[in-house]
Amino acid sequence: MARSPILNQEERRQSVAAILRGVLSRYGLADAVNEHELQFRTQVIVENPGDRRLSDAILNAMFPRHETPAELFHYTTLAGLKGIAASRELRLYHLRKRIDQGELIEFARVHRLRGYLESTEGEPYYRELSDDIFYASFASLDQRDEGSMWDLFAKGTGVRVGFRLEPKITDLRPIQYDAPFRTLLRELNDTLDAAGEPPFLPWTISRIGATYLPSTLRTEEEVRLMLKRYEPDQNEMFRFDGEDEYFSIPIGQENEFCRIEVVNITPGPSAQIADVQAAVMETGPFCASSTGTAQTGRNWVRGQGGHPLMKQGRSGISLSACGL
Repeated sequence: MARSPILNQEERRQSVAAILRGVLSRYGLADAVNEHELQFRTQVIVENPGDRRLSDAILNAMFPRHETPAELFHYTTLAGLKGIAASRELRLYHLRKRIDQGELIEFARVHRLRGYLESTEGEPYYRELSDDIFYASFASLDQRDEGSMWDLFAKGTGVRVGFRLEPKITDLRPIQYDAPFRTLLRELNDTLDAAGEPPFLPWTISRIGATYLPSTLRTEEEVRLMLKRYEPDQNEMFRFDGEDEYFSIPIGQENEFCRIEVVNITPGPSAQIADVQAAVMETGPFCASSTGTAQTGRNWVRGQGGHPLMKQGRSGISLSACGL
């Protein structure tokens, strides 16, 4: 008598769950697996959309969130500073803006996600995903290759803006650069493949992929503030600058996405101090706090009478954000 297809499916579900738990137990994540939430599709295994515990556990294990609140640097040109000062907003641009620099595709290649690289109609799926991930780039306070950051992003004559970030529904995560060892997801899927099973595809795959870059970019030591667009009816929240789509988060105001404050502004090695001051003064002050106090490195400076205080630092003169 032939076995019931339901029994066969249940045995397979239990077998796959055991494989997943076997790998995840080494990371203390075995409890994230619920075999009743696994779905088997032709080419992949996924969770039911309503239960993403396993997907979230893999994302957080591979790319832990940055400690918050966080103070980080953002290198930008003088024009970029003017835009930030005039709008009092920080823009998160869609990932497609950097899609030709290894975004998403490197992750898909390393993890053998062929469906993300192939295209039967139109462009590959990883490019479509890049339209719904929005990000802003930051560097840590102890960034090792400071010179390259000035050259690449501030063009020497720009500035380094110190931000204090408290994410809410946005994600703040350090980038992981392509390494010779296997990632957790690669280890999971290699084990499934050895058992003749298709790969597990987390619902968080686009966010995982957006936090993984080629090793050639390792010197940037990037930290990303990210927002994922899930539904088309969210489109009205996004804007277009004529070339690229972006999402704006207000600076110095409470909001549901991320509390953002400007802490300090440091002109670049070749910047004209008067130009930097003018770029901000044109639009009036924007401050890190109501006390007129801002932190520069380990030193605290206080603006007096609404005028910017300047302090010589490693890379130029630092202007306290309050009073500018």
